[in-house]
This record gives sequence, C-alpha cells and structure tokens, in this order.
Amino acid sequence: MTRPLILDTDMGVDDAVALTLALGTDDLDLVGAVSVGGNVSLSQATDNIGRCLTYLRPEDMPEVGRGLDQTDGVLKDATNIFGSDGLGNTKLELPADWVPGDGLK
Repeated sequence: MTRPLILDTDMGVDDAVALTLALGTDDLDLVGAVSVGGNVSLSQATDNIGRCLTYLRPEDMPEVGRGLDQTDGVLKDATNIFGSDGLGNTKLELPADWVPGDGLK
C-alpha cells in the first residue's frame, strides 16, 4: 500500500534529491508539491519544481501549487550555496506552458 505524499519545498538541490527519491519509491505516491520561498525566492522555487518534474517525467504528474513566500527575514538567501537558480546552475529548461496552481485543492 502506498502512502500519499505532498512535498513542501523551497526546491533547492537537496529538495530536488528528495523529489527524485519520492518519485522513485513504490512506497510513496507523490500527489503534489507546494513551493515556498526559502533558500531561493518563491517564484524560483515554483519554477524549479516545474524544471525537475519536466526532467524526471513521472508517469503520474503530481499537482503543483505556489505556497507562501518567507519574507520575515529568518531564512537567508542561499544562492551562494545552491547557485543562482537554486539547482546548482543546472540550466534545466522550464516548459513554455508551465503554469503552477495556487496551492493544492
């Protein structure tokens, strides 16, 4: 029996690995991913989910929603660690028709 999973992520390199592992295990059913601002901006994190899913091409595409930005100053920009795109400057393409949702329903 699989467990449904919603990934809450700021989609840096570490979260890209988590997404890949979640998609690769038979024990989990990745039903959705919600971006949050954190190590990169909310917009960048959301686009990074699209880039990773496009590259990984899962059989069942999870829903993607844009979550909340973290603007309280607690989390620091970490592009010096994760690269300007948050994914190690991999330059993964974002599909022209990429449209994330406004959270999961």
